[in-house]
Amino acid sequence: MFKLFSFCVCLLIINITSAQHSRNLVILQGTVRNFNNQVEVEDMSEMKDLSMSDPERFFIPDSTGHFKIRFNLNAPNYFRMGRNILYLSPGDSLELFVDYKDPKLASFKGVHSSENEYLRQTPFPKGGSFLNAGNNIRRDLDSTVFLIEQEAANRSSSLASYSNLSGSFVKLEQARIKADILNSSWHIFTYYAYKFKLSKDSSASMLQSWPLMIKPYNDRYNKNFIDPSFLKLAVYRDVVDELIKTELNETKEKIQIKEWIAASELAGKLKTTSDRETKNSFQTQIAVIKNDVYRKALQNTLNKVLQLSNGDPAVDFTVLDAQGKTQKLSSLKGKLIYLDLWATWCGPCLVEMPAYEKLREDFKGDDRIRFVSLSIDEDKLAWKTNMKSRKADGLQWVIDRTLLQAYNIISIPRTIIIDSDFKIVEMSAPMPSSKNLKILLQDKLK
Repeated sequence: MFKLFSFCVCLLIINITSAQHSRNLVILQGTVRNFNNQVEVEDMSEMKDLSMSDPERFFIPDSTGHFKIRFNLNAPNYFRMGRNILYLSPGDSLELFVDYKDPKLASFKGVHSSENEYLRQTPFPKGGSFLNAGNNIRRDLDSTVFLIEQEAANRSSSLASYSNLSGSFVKLEQARIKADILNSSWHIFTYYAYKFKLSKDSSASMLQSWPLMIKPYNDRYNKNFIDPSFLKLAVYRDVVDELIKTELNETKEKIQIKEWIAASELAGKLKTTSDRETKNSFQTQIAVIKNDVYRKALQNTLNKVLQLSNGDPAVDFTVLDAQGKTQKLSSLKGKLIYLDLWATWCGPCLVEMPAYEKLREDFKGDDRIRFVSLSIDEDKLAWKTNMKSRKADGLQWVIDRTLLQAYNIISIPRTIIIDSDFKIVEMSAPMPSSKNLKILLQDKLK
């Protein structure tokens, strides 16, 4: 009887667990266009800055762009596919079409499709939100601010036009509009100076007076805006450093946001540190973080970045060369390898390109070293066009960025040095323009 009872209890627990798993399952299926051969459903919440990418949310579409992916989700959250922001909840089943080149073409069918339809026209924080990468800058400040507020009013009207949105989603999106206004106002100076080609003296003079000029506009929107729940929004995280300066009292909300800022700064150091001993030293700093969720995320990140450090064997990967043939990094084993990671859309990368070409030319004829120009472009045509325009020579490779997870490619330009024993010398090596790089490479060749 006891054995039968135990069996029934175990069966009940399994069924409850299975039901819970089913309720938390998100199913996405449909078609993607103009993507690379591997796509990530990328977490866009505040945990994105503290954690590493989750392999469960990667998929490879078939030759026609069709795909189906399942993953677990414990609470509603923001994600990104290409340039489209998604809002997903546990149990969602969505059929969708997403075009990497044009977010506005996306279509959705299923539960919570309205939220995702609204999000198709989300402004980009890195483009100065409502400034639209400087296109909405006008000659005088008042006209520019008027245009910003007009764009914000249009977003508010669009949000109000949907009658079946959840209250929590509406609250978050109202906060996004407010944060986009602040983000816009704080970027006016940068885009203004660039668009109207101000001299250094004019820029310096304007920069001094800028805080006072923009303060009246910011004061309209930064009051009563300290709320940790808004950290889910990427644009809120972009403005929160300045925002908490407006709150003089150490409220519990402000303390929690400062805790996240401290955790994200620590995560940034974790992800960009190459030396294993230095990485291990972060253990003490992680223990100081009081928020359990943040602390556990940082610990998981530390565990992952410890998997590959200076002195470790390099992790092999497969690429496409300029002729469209597959190559392996390990094919260069026995040579000193200098990897230069870049993309056509990366301005600083293109600035470094002449220095890279000169460096490669300086070592021309030395069979002990190989220089690899490794693009992470999703747009292969843009990569090929760029190579053709530069008359690029040597090893020109392209790779899906997701295949480089072991190397922690958080930002580019990024360079890596691997020795002739196929061991990592520098996970984050000096840039091609660095004065000390040539000496470093010559030393390694000895």
